[in-house]
Amino acid sequence: KSNIDFIIEIPDDYLVSYLERFIRDWSAGKVRVIFMNNNLKVAAFRQKLLQHLKQLDKTQQVTLANTKDKVLPKEHHGSGSTPLILTCYDGFIDMVQWLLHNDVDVDQCRDDGVTGLYMASQEGYTDIVKLLLERNPNVDLCNKDGCSPLSWASQEGYTEIVKLLLERNPNVDLCDKNGCSP
Repeated sequence: KSNIDFIIEIPDDYLVSYLERFIRDWSAGKVRVIFMNNNLKVAAFRQKLLQHLKQLDKTQQVTLANTKDKVLPKEHHGSGSTPLILTCYDGFIDMVQWLLHNDVDVDQCRDDGVTGLYMASQEGYTDIVKLLLERNPNVDLCNKDGCSPLSWASQEGYTEIVKLLLERNPNVDLCDKNGCSP
């Protein structure tokens, strides 16, 4: 059974124009809208998107990889989302690999301080955490509430991720706004 509630099948004749519009919207800063598209939940669609992205000029690929959402108001929890943060949240390792290959800043944050490492740690995506740690992110970056990737992984019981983060010597004494530490 699929966990996709609603999806539009795109006929092959229209796929290229659909992907071009997808990339135009992404370039315009509609990052959260693009990465919440149900088609991305389908690995075959992501592969077609990645094939299309790889055909773009390298400069355009790097620009897309580092584009922040410009649509949501600052008060919204997803304001300033990035492709890396959203793909780490969804566990799309194929997209994360493409982003890392295109010089994405692994420490980029949403407006509330959330990073890709934070999301991957919170959601239990060990393989993505490993990929991100290869890029030497700041493991002590916290969201606006003071929660770190280590606190979330600890709270959720993701022991392998906790071990990986501890290998990077994080500040284990960091406390959230309620005074709790990992």
